[in-house]
Amino acid sequence: MPKTLTLKLLKKSGKMAVNLTKNLSWKKTGERWLHGVVLGLLEASVGNMRSEYPVEESGRVTKPKCIDLRHGGNNPDVIELVVRVHGGELYGSQNRSELLKLCKIPYEKARHRMLLLLDPSGRPPIPKNILRKSYLNLGGGRGRFPREQVTIVYIHPKAEYAFRWKP
Repeated sequence: MPKTLTLKLLKKSGKMAVNLTKNLSWKKTGERWLHGVVLGLLEASVGNMRSEYPVEESGRVTKPKCIDLRHGGNNPDVIELVVRVHGGELYGSQNRSELLKLCKIPYEKARHRMLLLLDPSGRPPIPKNILRKSYLNLGGGRGRFPREQVTIVYIHPKAEYAFRWKP
C-alpha cells in the first residue's frame, strides 16, 4: 500500500538532508546534490517519486517547465526545492518563478504544492516572520486561471517551520 507524503515526512526528510551537509565541503551543499538526496530519502519513505516532472501551462505552446519532485498516486504532490548557498536565495523575490509554477498546477494534477527551502549555509536561521513577509506581497501572476495555495517549508539545522502562501 503506497504511503502518503505528509508535511511531517517532508520536514523529516529535509532535516536529514540538511544534517548530511554538516560534514561535507561547500561544493556538496548545492541544490543539484541535495536534490538527489531529498529524492532518495522521499523514495525510501513513500515511494512513487519522480524527478523533473514536466508541467505545461494552459494556452502556451512553449517548452514545458519542470517541477523538481512529484509524488504520484491517488493524491499526487509536487515539490520545488531551493537551497540557500550565498544568502538571499530563500526570500520571496528570488522564488517568484517557482511559486508561479506551483500555483498554476490544477488540483487534479496535484493535491499539495510545496516549496522546500533548505538552509545548509551555516548562517543563522531566518526568522519565520521575516521570511513570511517576503512572500506576502507576491501575486499569482496575470491571466484568468485558477491558482492554488502553496505550502512553504523552511528547514535549517536549528529551525524548521511551514506557512502557506495564497496567490
